[in-house]
Amino acid sequence: MIGLDAASLPFIEAHIAELPVLRQVLDAGVLHHLRPLADAITGSRWPDFFTGEHSGVHGYYHDLAWDPAAMRITRVTDQALDFAPFWHRLDGAGLSVIAIDVPHTPAPQLRRGVEVVAWNTHDHMTPFGAHPPELRRMIRRRFGARRIGYEIPARRTTRHMAGIRRRLVESAQRKGELCRWLLREQPWDFFVAVFGEPHRGGHMLWPHSLPHLAPPPADALLDVYRTVDAAVGTILDTLRDADAMVFVFAVNGMGQDASHDHFGLPILDRLNQLFLAREGLAPAGGSAPKAGAVRRLRARVPDRLQLALGRLAPVWVRDEVVNRTFTSGRDWRRTPGFTVRGDVHTYVRYNLRGRESAGMLEPGSPLLARYEQWLVQCFHSVRDTDTGEPIVREVCFSRDAYPGPRTHRLPDAIAAYRYTPSARRIRSELLGEIGSGLDTGRCGNHRPEGFCVVLAPPAERARAGALTDIRDLAPLVLRHYGFDPRGRQ
Repeated sequence: MIGLDAASLPFIEAHIAELPVLRQVLDAGVLHHLRPLADAITGSRWPDFFTGEHSGVHGYYHDLAWDPAAMRITRVTDQALDFAPFWHRLDGAGLSVIAIDVPHTPAPQLRRGVEVVAWNTHDHMTPFGAHPPELRRMIRRRFGARRIGYEIPARRTTRHMAGIRRRLVESAQRKGELCRWLLREQPWDFFVAVFGEPHRGGHMLWPHSLPHLAPPPADALLDVYRTVDAAVGTILDTLRDADAMVFVFAVNGMGQDASHDHFGLPILDRLNQLFLAREGLAPAGGSAPKAGAVRRLRARVPDRLQLALGRLAPVWVRDEVVNRTFTSGRDWRRTPGFTVRGDVHTYVRYNLRGRESAGMLEPGSPLLARYEQWLVQCFHSVRDTDTGEPIVREVCFSRDAYPGPRTHRLPDAIAAYRYTPSARRIRSELLGEIGSGLDTGRCGNHRPEGFCVVLAPPAERARAGALTDIRDLAPLVLRHYGFDPRGRQ
């Protein structure tokens, strides 16, 4: 299995003449278009893939998640979630496994096989680690340290983006070399490796027409894809005599940034203020929560300085900036709902008594029902001031879209936006007019569509059947090795 993290199939097809390996893969294999049945939560795609379950079952929605006991946003650790990738079952049954850089996987837990975690991934939950332990030192000596780096949410100059292109090209080259080395040196029955470079490149180097961002260098993203294409060719050449069934896949896609999530905080502040006044819980015309010091500072500090500080600051400092952006200045006694960290869409968490330590709303109460109805009305009332078009596609609820034993860990409501150009100002007959600018520095962002190309003899292709959801892949692999996907070998 060769994963191309957040790779865009339309981008590949538009440049297929310059991607000879992927052109051969598409010509020789069977292409399956993958789209999750529920696509409002975008940050769970990799756990969806390697558990075969949705986020209501595995409990993961973002690497920075809400902690209801501490009333803050905190980084998820592998100790906090008890899921395991499906290849751990293969390893436990005595099969030889090689797993390299699959995003959001916990720290290495294999007993026999080879596992590399968070060496060069866009997203990760744990520091760089490997099994066997000495492999970590060998990788650093032979292939170098992490080249992708951390994503700093600030606008970049064209010169900065040229540096990103260079680092991503180097990272993809080294990933291909690492895969070839391990495939030649280690016995294996199952192999999976993921290239994180299309993901970071898609966010930072997407060719765009966004007026608030500098353009990336010409063909910068294509250069990244070309290098990944060559690295995939290195892997396929190494597998040529292995008689292997091969999947080349992406769990989601990428396109020009169409996010409207920068309106999430001001929309919630406004609708909360009006709801409290309607319910007689705050004076009519009372002021909305004041933006905390971190939010005000980020609005004033130049992007160049934000980038420099972001590179120097340790992870916990960057995480604290995110937390304070969402939580500072709040009076939890008068906060019926609040936004938490998300991707593309706005994630809303209800402030529930008995679940949140400073909860306000009683679960199952008429007040909660009225708040939910008001929230839906407000989000659906919002339109782009320039075009007059609504920006919200739907407001869905985790209890309906992601029912399971860990639904309580997720946002309660998700305002899923239309994939239209990001607005700068919005208006609503309920909320009035709101202005907010994108400050992430991203020129590309996620799309729900993924793909999988199956390269195998006809009989094996038939066994794959019709793949439609990213959660179909893990059960297919487990059945291939004689496992019951639901837990019995």
